[in-house]
Amino acid sequence: MVILSGGAGTIIEAFLAYIYAKPLRILTGTGYPSDRLREFCEDDYLDHRRVVKAWFTDDAVEAAELAYSLGRVKS
Repeated sequence: MVILSGGAGTIIEAFLAYIYAKPLRILTGTGYPSDRLREFCEDDYLDHRRVVKAWFTDDAVEAAELAYSLGRVKS
């Protein structure tokens, strides 16, 4: 899942994706509340269970490329 920017709904979707072990690519520096997702992380995991690592970037192109490469691996 790629988190481009958003508020409460986007943050909830990010946590749901995490619970279901979906890889997360999170765009930061957008000015939206979703930028604060990194504050929840310890070693880039959203909680103590360390289900799946979240990858943060402030570069939209990099976020898209990471998501695309991940999709190609899963296909």
